[in-house]
Amino acid sequence: SISDRRQPIKRIYSVEEIMFLCLCATMSGCEGWDEIQFFGEEHLDFLQFYLPYEHGIPSSSTILRVLGILCPDGFELFFIDWFQSFSSNISSCGSIALDGKTLCGSKKGGKSALHMLHAYDSHTGVLLGYTPVDGKTNEITVIPQLLDLLEIDGRTITMDAMGCQRDICKKITDDRENYIISLKGNQGTLHDDVKLLFEEKQHLKLEKATTFDKQHGRIEARHTYATEDIGYLIEEHQWPELKTVIMCQYTRLDKKKKKTETMYYISSLDANAENMQKTIRDQWKVEAMHWTLDVTFNEDKIAIAVDQATQNRACIRRIALNMLKIYQKNLNKNLSIKRLQKKCLIKPNTIT
Repeated sequence: SISDRRQPIKRIYSVEEIMFLCLCATMSGCEGWDEIQFFGEEHLDFLQFYLPYEHGIPSSSTILRVLGILCPDGFELFFIDWFQSFSSNISSCGSIALDGKTLCGSKKGGKSALHMLHAYDSHTGVLLGYTPVDGKTNEITVIPQLLDLLEIDGRTITMDAMGCQRDICKKITDDRENYIISLKGNQGTLHDDVKLLFEEKQHLKLEKATTFDKQHGRIEARHTYATEDIGYLIEEHQWPELKTVIMCQYTRLDKKKKKTETMYYISSLDANAENMQKTIRDQWKVEAMHWTLDVTFNEDKIAIAVDQATQNRACIRRIALNMLKIYQKNLNKNLSIKRLQKKCLIKPNTIT
């Protein structure tokens, strides 16, 4: 499904051979082009079980050159089709978290680093899709484009305050989806009005939910309040399909230090504090995925000088992470992604 723009006479290695090599090497923890080539040379028999590799393993410069000329848009659509079908076969419930990530290693010269917007399925733990964000714009203009590529009827979309825009909320509800979006000061008086509303919460009809966590030497209490008693807000702000406003208070006790944080959200869902608290917490799972890309795959430290190779390599990295997470879910043992990478490196046919 990915077009090969090389001249036929110069195609010694097929796109499939190079992509399969890169994917297997990345799943095994290889980062640079030289490491990918080395993986192929050490595991040629394994690779040849699936594809010919009649000319052996391509050099690291060949791998970089091919990834630099393949169209990233083809990868993007391929990725979305593949993993969206996987997710829909498992579940049609749960929320979809939208959040962006910058690839710091892609910054070069006077050009800004590549920024990618991700759509993460909180139920399956799989990245459903992504799209690059042009350096001259921001996530607001790209969010509708990514939503158009996804088939997520009936799901709940969660976003940070960047996505708190009327046009975005209207698109979500027009597509028969719901939203829970963080609310900050970027929407004029709406944030202040919601804050003032909850300051008088003794006069509201509230749904409440409270949870406690104790881990890593820290105690955290989460109090969530949701209300549909917002007739004034609906009339004053005319927000698309606004039905509920939410206040979340987080109190953390760490080494005798107490810290309280309050956040506000708007939603098109009926007020259900318990479900909304879980959905809001699920939004942070996409941050855990970003952490894995940075810490386990060293994404921010990998410098690639070719624009299209940067996007294509990032796609392969995300396919590898999804594959490892799928395998991780099917294991009885609780192995980390890093240990699964070592397992693939030592014994490549682990997942196949």
